[in-house]
Amino acid sequence: MKQLIEKVFGWMKESNRPAHMRAGNSIFVAGLIVFTFIGILLLYPMIQDYSYEGSSRLFVMVMIQVCVMVFVAMCAVEYIQERMGCKWDWLDIAAGCLVPVCITVFTILLVFLTL
Repeated sequence: MKQLIEKVFGWMKESNRPAHMRAGNSIFVAGLIVFTFIGILLLYPMIQDYSYEGSSRLFVMVMIQVCVMVFVAMCAVEYIQERMGCKWDWLDIAAGCLVPVCITVFTILLVFLTL
């Protein structure tokens, strides 16, 4: 079992991927907080009469937008590293986007299966 886990997640220990993962998670959490509050403040009069379904879809939309934001931020970091002489590494981008995408997919399944 330990060998299987090492084989699947061994790529996470290479390079500076743990730092990419922490950065992606931090951007995801900060983006969720900011965009959720902005969405509530700006759209509250419109979703005030909506049910659970309307607010859930708004939150899922925010999560998808924040995942795109994390992807763009990870690509920007890779671009900066490439300009400094390093090689472009898609696995660094995948490490930064792994947890946000998993949380978003799980939330989408949870929201739309309970409606």
